[in-house]
Amino acid sequence: FYQSSYGTIPGDSAMIRLVRRASKPEVRSVNAGSNKEIPLPHGEGTFVVLEIKDNFMNMGPAVLIKVKPKQGDQIRFWVFQHHERISRQFPGIFDRFPKLNPSAFKPYTFLLEGIESKYYTGLQVSKDPGVPVVWAGFFLIVAGLFITFFTSHRRLWIKVLQQDGKSEISVAGMANKNPVGLEREIHELLGELKASLGERKNA
Repeated sequence: FYQSSYGTIPGDSAMIRLVRRASKPEVRSVNAGSNKEIPLPHGEGTFVVLEIKDNFMNMGPAVLIKVKPKQGDQIRFWVFQHHERISRQFPGIFDRFPKLNPSAFKPYTFLLEGIESKYYTGLQVSKDPGVPVVWAGFFLIVAGLFITFFTSHRRLWIKVLQQDGKSEISVAGMANKNPVGLEREIHELLGELKASLGERKNA
């Protein structure tokens, strides 16, 4: 298992602030769930949050609201969280495009305070049947390196000549490292040969 992706996605609710512009302005914040009908103050109708986007039209979080007035036709429009920043960046955009105007339903102005966020993570599962073979090769390479660098390779030659009833024994050797150890081993071997020949002669 390993984590291949992670991030956030829009949740199922948004915090909406209702501003009723009348002789006595009223402000009310509502936690609106997706597709949940919420009554407007003073019985003037209801509104529903149809969609929740975390980055609509590259202008940040936004929600699509449908207003059902007590009298008249339904109205749909988008409400952006960064309303003031968008107004400064694109002057007059909300007046030119009613579907982006948060004040499309008079006398209310809908403001988006924030949206619920949910966190997700993506896990990827993989299975490689060749992993045991790779590990076996790795251990063989390590063993080979150990043998190459930490052990000594030696070769010994023993030559026996018989002449006039006498035997002459010559011992030679070669090693890729530790010549002192090879010399000591040859002396030990010669000592064993002399001792063995002496025992046979006495017998």
